Amino acid sequence: MTRPTDPLFDQRIADWLEDDPLHAPDQVLEIVLAALPSIPRRRASRVPWGFTIRPASVRWPIAVAAVVGVLALGGTLYMNRPSQPAVGGPSPTPGASSNPTQSANPTAAPTSIGVRPRPATWTTTGSMTTPRSLATAVLLATGKVLVFGGVGSDNSCCLASAELYDPASGLWTATGSMTYEHQTTTLLRDGRVLVTGTGGDIGTDGSAELYDPVSGTWAATGNMTTPRIYHSATLLPDGRVLVAGGQWGLKDLTLDSAELFDPSTGTWTETGRMLVPGGGAATLLHDGKVLVAGGYDPAIGALSAAELYDPASGTWTTTGSMVTTLGTYGATLLPDGRVLAVGDGREGPSVEIYDPQSGSWSPPPAGTWTYDGNDHLIVLPDGRLLLLGLPGSPATETYDPSSGTWIETAGMGRPTADYTATLLPDGRVLVAGGHWGGSASDPAGPAPADQPTIVASAELYDPGTAR
Repeated sequence: MTRPTDPLFDQRIADWLEDDPLHAPDQVLEIVLAALPSIPRRRASRVPWGFTIRPASVRWPIAVAAVVGVLALGGTLYMNRPSQPAVGGPSPTPGASSNPTQSANPTAAPTSIGVRPRPATWTTTGSMTTPRSLATAVLLATGKVLVFGGVGSDNSCCLASAELYDPASGLWTATGSMTYEHQTTTLLRDGRVLVTGTGGDIGTDGSAELYDPVSGTWAATGNMTTPRIYHSATLLPDGRVLVAGGQWGLKDLTLDSAELFDPSTGTWTETGRMLVPGGGAATLLHDGKVLVAGGYDPAIGALSAAELYDPASGTWTTTGSMVTTLGTYGATLLPDGRVLAVGDGREGPSVEIYDPQSGSWSPPPAGTWTYDGNDHLIVLPDGRLLLLGLPGSPATETYDPSSGTWIETAGMGRPTADYTATLLPDGRVLVAGGHWGGSASDPAGPAPADQPTIVASAELYDPGTAR
């Protein structure tokens, strides 16, 4: 038998041997059978002996022998074929190993390039139109940040002006002014912003206002049933707002009352009373209940009690008390459903975690908290918490819930206190305003006693990718 005249016959056999040697016999046999019509014959009437009709007991041994022969022929052709460069790589080098698992140059560096973690950084951004400290900031549905109220550059209280920060341009623009100073701020589901508290003589009229980002204006809405300050405000899953506890004006009268705001009607209605007057920071849990814990009672001091509000029944129930009594502090919901709270314990800064499954509090499993926070706890996109540092200090820390450890991260450019901190849609954090410490180590030098320290500057924190 002579070689087939099909010009691709050799290449096809070589490809089968290279790509799929385990199944090559059957596949090569199929190629040979398909190529039979093109194989020249010495006698037109003669059929190749190996493929004459014979009993099955004879045909299979013959077929196997034929396959073995074809494999030998194809292997010889494959070994003698012209060398072909590897796809996506350099041409073979004479003397180099043909083993694909071995490198032609054992000392060559790996072809893959690792990506270095990107460290956390702070950068300056546009300054506010008005210097302000103790202001309030809220991220709007538009992606812009609304900052309003606070103390002005002449240290007078309280500012009614408001402004908007655009992360795309890094610039601030003025927007409508409020009528009254406020105590709490809540972003409603329809995009409006509800502010409550004070107005007139501090905390005596229970006023509330709504900011409309479409028109950029503020408008009064119904007054609370009970005037209060230092209370909490929580957006419930059904769109209503729970306001609880606090004090009546400046009379040091601690309140146990609570009420609900309905955005659809602009009205307030009373709901169940708290079990412990005063209350602290409020956190909406994954099951729709609201945890209110800690706080401060002028007649008692720092509180360790905690309780849960159930919107379905409008009632409060007790839950585990805090291990370390906390006064003024911040609390935030962790991605796993637990609540982390930080604040001032009786023996200094304290950190605790509440587990809604067990209804109990416990210190973080590991690590220490170095700096007294500024009541700014922000959950970063990767699940870590950002705790902005001691007032007047640029120190900043992150908390990793998976390991329970605190790690110091990049510090702010200028030590400030009483600033706003807002998580932006792209994962950065906007810090704006406040007042700077004025120490000799400050880049701007010490603050003269006869000049205001309120600033309009703003910074952006990029958490990077390093953990």
